[in-house]
Amino acid sequence: MLRDRLAKHSIYRYKLANHTIRAIVFDGPQRPADCLSQTFDVAELPHFGTRVIEQSIARYLQGKRLRIQHTSFGLVAIPLLPTFSQAGIDVYCGISLRARRPFEVEPAYFVVSVKWEVTAVFSESLASEMMRTMSLGMPVLYKPTGDAPSEMKQFRGRYIGHVREVLASTEALVHCKDGCMRTIGTEALYVEASPSAIREYERRINLRDDTRSAWRKIQELNFILTKEGRRNRAVLRNRLDAIREFLANSNREELTVPIACFETGILTINLSPVRVQLG
Repeated sequence: MLRDRLAKHSIYRYKLANHTIRAIVFDGPQRPADCLSQTFDVAELPHFGTRVIEQSIARYLQGKRLRIQHTSFGLVAIPLLPTFSQAGIDVYCGISLRARRPFEVEPAYFVVSVKWEVTAVFSESLASEMMRTMSLGMPVLYKPTGDAPSEMKQFRGRYIGHVREVLASTEALVHCKDGCMRTIGTEALYVEASPSAIREYERRINLRDDTRSAWRKIQELNFILTKEGRRNRAVLRNRLDAIREFLANSNREELTVPIACFETGILTINLSPVRVQLG
């Protein structure tokens, strides 16, 4: 089948005026031999332009040994190893980004919105007695170690629902976000590391020293607090500098990456914040 043959390729689909669907195969291991070549104008297909931009940045960041996740909110890049680990909590510092065409009057002008991301995860699943005892009623992520059943693949690595009941050390009843109740192995379930869950976990392990708190460290890594525990007045500037360092390993104003396309090209991204004049 065509879908299987092009499984490792990047494809953009759009609807024509006659309501048929056209697929543009623009990147992959090799150019498909039986596909027609055509030139496309990103001013006329803005979503194709944003897709190529995001794909190009994703390939560049993968080359820097970063883990890339495609979510409904855009592209997320985080390091393979945690930035900070303590008492069963791993914290990763990275970015989320999305390419956009903000102004219809400038159809060939694109911007990339980037956000500094600090993500915490619990390193132990519900197979741990500690995590099982605090999981009741809490949201959980589904992260199986092997292949997931076909109906569960949509949840892999994501929020799946809330724990309704712990049935045994190996099974939990989960009210899933699609409305179904499912019995799932505890080794595949991880409590979502929300601020309230982290505070509850640290309370249960009797962590009394605030300077050793993972939640305190998360606020520092997110530049909300200084290392002295005070409110950081330079939070936006610090995040911008962190984003530049993450993308380009420096505070330089520009990033150049090869375009992710069968044709040769360069994508240049200005790392300075966009200023918009109002009125």
